[in-house]
Amino acid sequence: LQPIDSSAHDHSIFFYIATPIQKYLTDWWHIRINPNMSYLQSENINPTFSNSNVYNRNYTVDVQNNFKWGDYYSATAGFEYQALNGHNVEQELNRDIFQQGYFMQGQFSYENRLILTGGFRHDVNSMFNNKTTYKFEGAYHYMNTIVRTSGSTGFRAPAINDLFFPNFSNPDLEPEENDNWEVGIEHALLDGRVRFGITWFDMDFTNLIQFNSATLKPENIGKASSNGTESFLKFRMTPDFDLSVVHTWNQAIDEDGSPLRRRAKHKLTTTFHHNWQNKLDSRFTIFHK
Repeated sequence: LQPIDSSAHDHSIFFYIATPIQKYLTDWWHIRINPNMSYLQSENINPTFSNSNVYNRNYTVDVQNNFKWGDYYSATAGFEYQALNGHNVEQELNRDIFQQGYFMQGQFSYENRLILTGGFRHDVNSMFNNKTTYKFEGAYHYMNTIVRTSGSTGFRAPAINDLFFPNFSNPDLEPEENDNWEVGIEHALLDGRVRFGITWFDMDFTNLIQFNSATLKPENIGKASSNGTESFLKFRMTPDFDLSVVHTWNQAIDEDGSPLRRRAKHKLTTTFHHNWQNKLDSRFTIFHK
């Protein structure tokens, strides 16, 4: 056995910078531009084995145009551009991924009672095929009850570390795709001081990206599904203080019926939220799985 080296240690530096700009160009056109950058340096010093110094950089520009016509119609359109870079100094590995996303969404709202929304997004990635996804949803508000439903598709490309991190990556990963639908209902009591509801959801995955604890590398699962319910209770005790409890029951399995890793069947979240005259906002959350 190798002796434990007391000089071995890990060190990380992370920062995120964003400079959002927004402005009303007309009374019906609002534009928001958000350039941002994140930086992560992960340093592992281990004289017994070998050192590792990895840099990750993410440069993003997001442009969103919001339009509103009359009392019933609104729309959102824009694009997102990302440049991702991963650099491992010791192994002389330096990789770049570029991706773009173009999106458009329209909404019809009748007196805030009937709300219909539909949107599309087209992703262009320098390593994978282009993909178009969509989402349609509707909600109906009657007295103190809201009924809503939605259907959507999703797309997630592997992260740069999933593809290229030395010894713990898989360059053969494919993008993850999913189809999702859900239907829910919620109700309010005591002039809105108490709200509760439940949502039924069902998701089907293709090429789900999951970490393999045996190989210590991410891998694709051909088919997988996740379905269950999410219920909540929210109680506003004072104008400044509220308590919410959320319970999720989730059956997440692969195509062979085996449970997916790191997806708890039951999850309970309790959140205490306090807002003092819109000057101080604080939250305290407890998770239980």
